[in-house]
Amino acid sequence: MRRRRGSLRDDGPAGGADHGKSGQRHRGRNTKTARALDLVVKGTEVIGTMVDRISGASVRQADSIIQIRQSMEMVSEIVQEIPQRRRSAASSEELSRRHRY
Repeated sequence: MRRRRGSLRDDGPAGGADHGKSGQRHRGRNTKTARALDLVVKGTEVIGTMVDRISGASVRQADSIIQIRQSMEMVSEIVQEIPQRRRSAASSEELSRRHRY
């Protein structure tokens, strides 16, 4: 029996022996299949490397966002303290002026 196109079933001779041109075609297909699988493996490795790089970049980006948020909180605290510090400075100046006279 012959192998049907698109079928994974191989109904060739017992023991898998190849004969004549038919055998050469099978070997050719096997070589092409092996090459295709090699390309798939290499492509998968490349994709794995890319995913690792993206993952690392994502971690660094998250760390940067945390640092930016912390810096903004510090700036916000300083800005909120400005009116208090101005009042304190004005009070100090007033007391200093009164003490001189």
